Amino acid sequence: MIFIIVVLPEPLLPTSATHSPGLTAKVTPENSFLTLNDFSRLLICNDIKGSPFALLHSSTLSAYIQTVSNYTCICFSAQACLCHAAGLNSCCRRLGSDANLNTTQAMSGIMENNWQGRLRSIFAYSFPLLLGALFLAMFVQTESYLNRKKARENHKKLLEQSRSVMSRIQSEFSLTAQLETVFRQMIEEFFAHDETMQTSSIEHIAEIYQRHMPPEFASAARVWAFQRQSDKFDIIDKPPFATQKRAAMARVFSALFDLSKEAPGDTSNKTGERFIVGVFGENSAPEYLASSRFGRMTPVIFEGRPHYLFWQKFERNGRCSGGFIALFAANWVENPEFALERLSEKVYRESAGEAAAVFTLSPTIDKSFKPVMAKGGEESVISDSALVLLKSAHDKGSNFPTRQLQQSQGYWLYKDMIADGSPYIAWLLINAAVDTAPAAVSAKPAALIFAAWTIFYWYMRRNSRFKLKFAFRLLFFMTGMLPVLALLLLGLELIDQSADAIINERVQTGFAKLKAIDEKSEDMASLAGMLLRDIFRDSRINNLLVSEAEVDNQRGFADIERNLQRHKYALSYLHLFKPGHTARMFATSAKNLGLARYYCEYLAISCNALHEHMSKGMPDYQPIILSSSQKTTRKAFGGAETQSTMDVFLDSLERISTFEGDNNDRQMVYSLILTRDNKLATYVFVGLNIASTLLEMIIEELQFAEKGSGSQFFCLNRDISAGQKIYPDNNHKFLNSQSGRQFRKFLEAAATSDYQMQMHIDDEVYIYEPLPRVKLYYAGAIIPIKEIKAAGEVRRTLLYALVALLASSIYLLSASVSSLIIKPTGRLAEVFAAIAEGSFNKTFAYTHNNELGMLARATDSMISGLKERKLLGKFVSRTFDNEVLSITSTDSARELYGVILFSDIRNFTTLSESNSAETIAELLNNHLKEMVEIINHNGGEIEQFIGDAIVAFFPGEGEKSCQNAIHAARLMMLRHHEITAAREMQHKLTCQIGIGLDYGLVMAGVLKAGSRSEFCVIGPARATAEKFEGLSKSGRHTRIIVGHSVISQLRGIDNLMSEHADNCCELKNLEVVI
Repeated sequence: MIFIIVVLPEPLLPTSATHSPGLTAKVTPENSFLTLNDFSRLLICNDIKGSPFALLHSSTLSAYIQTVSNYTCICFSAQACLCHAAGLNSCCRRLGSDANLNTTQAMSGIMENNWQGRLRSIFAYSFPLLLGALFLAMFVQTESYLNRKKARENHKKLLEQSRSVMSRIQSEFSLTAQLETVFRQMIEEFFAHDETMQTSSIEHIAEIYQRHMPPEFASAARVWAFQRQSDKFDIIDKPPFATQKRAAMARVFSALFDLSKEAPGDTSNKTGERFIVGVFGENSAPEYLASSRFGRMTPVIFEGRPHYLFWQKFERNGRCSGGFIALFAANWVENPEFALERLSEKVYRESAGEAAAVFTLSPTIDKSFKPVMAKGGEESVISDSALVLLKSAHDKGSNFPTRQLQQSQGYWLYKDMIADGSPYIAWLLINAAVDTAPAAVSAKPAALIFAAWTIFYWYMRRNSRFKLKFAFRLLFFMTGMLPVLALLLLGLELIDQSADAIINERVQTGFAKLKAIDEKSEDMASLAGMLLRDIFRDSRINNLLVSEAEVDNQRGFADIERNLQRHKYALSYLHLFKPGHTARMFATSAKNLGLARYYCEYLAISCNALHEHMSKGMPDYQPIILSSSQKTTRKAFGGAETQSTMDVFLDSLERISTFEGDNNDRQMVYSLILTRDNKLATYVFVGLNIASTLLEMIIEELQFAEKGSGSQFFCLNRDISAGQKIYPDNNHKFLNSQSGRQFRKFLEAAATSDYQMQMHIDDEVYIYEPLPRVKLYYAGAIIPIKEIKAAGEVRRTLLYALVALLASSIYLLSASVSSLIIKPTGRLAEVFAAIAEGSFNKTFAYTHNNELGMLARATDSMISGLKERKLLGKFVSRTFDNEVLSITSTDSARELYGVILFSDIRNFTTLSESNSAETIAELLNNHLKEMVEIINHNGGEIEQFIGDAIVAFFPGEGEKSCQNAIHAARLMMLRHHEITAAREMQHKLTCQIGIGLDYGLVMAGVLKAGSRSEFCVIGPARATAEKFEGLSKSGRHTRIIVGHSVISQLRGIDNLMSEHADNCCELKNLEVVI
């Protein structure tokens, strides 16, 4: 339901109105809109500013509001004021005076006393604040989400970095590993030169050595460098290289180089072997040392004391250009605390003081807390508080999680074992400057924003500064944006989760491909076992092996080699142990011959023990003959027929197994027992190398894995004594490039780890797979994720575009709803503003069948009524004084004093019959307009039109009302004469009028008939005035007949009156002002 307050135009008010006489109208909830009849019963009043406005009477409106207080009130003023019912009081304050606003105040009081009104008022004030609070919550949630995301990324990155650092620690925890790393760096720089080293490059060799060798290592080292001259190696006699024992070391290097070449049976090698044994002790195993230990730290005896030997040859394109030999005292190399201290200093230095490595003994070995750490780090990173924290973590023992980051007291702690054989535990202490915990949402900005919004809204709402159009669109937009922002937040999280899932899937796929290569290596070993079983089912080969002739044995060895080569397997060596004979060895190369001799010592003892266990007591029993060194070794094993001795051979009996030895090769062994004439004839032990076959398989699998994946897969050899080898070959160039060095650094740091590792670097993910079954190699891959991030950015852009589209749609929807609801009210305000200016030409067109449509139809009906009233009924006064107002406030009549004026046109019936309706209407409208204006301007009120007659009432007791009435009658007659003269000149229809006046007591009240009610005045004075108007037909002067009751109220006018019949007089002169 809608209440309407309308500003009325001043021309509709009486010209003499100075206060507020009026009438009463009743409005019921069933009639929600003001019709023409209701509008005619509006209370007309004036404010102190003189701007009249219409308002429902207080008693009627109060009762009405009590019934319909839950509806909206719309106030239309000349200022187009629009507000809720709760704000009606402030609206009316802008239109009227405090004295005339008791109605509005009463209405507001009644509504605020109503609980529904109070709830609506609370909601009107609190809803925008609630919206602000919801937006604030969304902001807090968004910032919290971004903080959590950043914290997760930081934690993941820090964990990856910690694991990478720990892998480097695990690969360099001993001095042997650290020394090998230093020498490897030197060798790589040597190998980086394109030209073969000549004599002129001696200075460069010394420069490389001094640049890479740390001072603490150089002081403990004795290093001899060699350069090839023609067919021999000359020692480099230049600091920092050693010059003592020059000839001996030159001969040792030459012997090692000769032994490392593939020249089996060379007698000169035997001389070299004996010389090496003489220099480094009888347990130095020269063949093994030369073929498998170059580039590795190897324990030897030098000058009667334990030392570690490191030797390396500089070989390129099959030609050796030189090399060096280094010796370190064993007691210095085997100092674990010194090695760990150096490693801690290295970690501290490379991390720029942000991290440090600390090493403690395992609590199961020593519960005391004795940390080994960098000496220079104690004042910066390893503070007292950090040591206390570390001790607390150390005391927890196994309860402290390994390979996980734990934060406490400003540090991150990471714990892991160094190696299976090391008693030390490694700890990483990382300065928690980069906090991986979600940052707390700052309360100050959020509180300030919310406070600013609250103050802004409260000020605008309190001072009625909100334009309804702006307020509606703002609240509509804010309300609609809440789910949109929730969608944005959810969408961003889903996009991130989707990208992470895709990246994780791609990484796991990479790991799965590398893991499949590792598992396939086991299949290759099983396949080798099946192949050997098939080979030894061949009786011809078996007969060749059990033959007493060594030539036949050699032919059997060649047949086995050919069969294996057809399946891409490489035979390394063959041992044959026959009763009554010493061991026979056959090898495919000098390197493999060295391995065969090395293993022969143990195999001969095992076969001897096994044969003695199985054949002793038989009539023709013959033992397997052992050499003097083998007999000595057998005593170390506890004598013959021990289970551990026999297991050396039995562990691989008719099945493939791995014989742990040189890291360069994947040596597989297979053993079986051949019989002849139901007797034990030969114990066979086969060694084959599947390294080349395995490498070929790995390269094929890596190339297959790269197809269509966009990733790059790599395989690197673990033994880098002869240089780092990278497979496939086409990826070698990339790893040596600037962009590939970072990945290579990651792989080298992770190479000793037994766990899979990954690290996110910019737009790539590095992964490491240890290949535990392959052992000889480790693998890695570069997984590109740039396109995944780009796709995520595209999705974010599309999401932002969608949010922008939704926001625009919501705004357009709010604008359209505003146009549907708010704009029509603006047009309605314009219509009423036009009415206030006296124009009834504007209409309110609204086609929708809703409340505004009902209002439009009621407004148009009202405008039509106003037009009709302006044309035909605007002469009836609609303003009343306080006395009449007091009558309308009750349903009972009251007695009033005043003058009744009755005016009529002579012979109007005759005129109507003899002239057209248009002529009569034009005459009548012209006459009534002029007469009513004179009455209104002289304090009179048009009480009634009776056809062509005018009934007017001049209220008031005494002289004033009578004087106003006579003065109005005189002016009416004068104006009538002027009109008549003008119309005669225009040859228009004219008429004659008469006026009667009488003063007396009358009764004023409301007459009702159903829904029709009308205010009227009755009494003897009305009847007498009508009678006097009839007597004016016989008047001789002015035809204005005045009753004696009027004359008696005035003094000094007797001479202006002429006595007429029946107690009345006629005004004699129209020009005399009374």
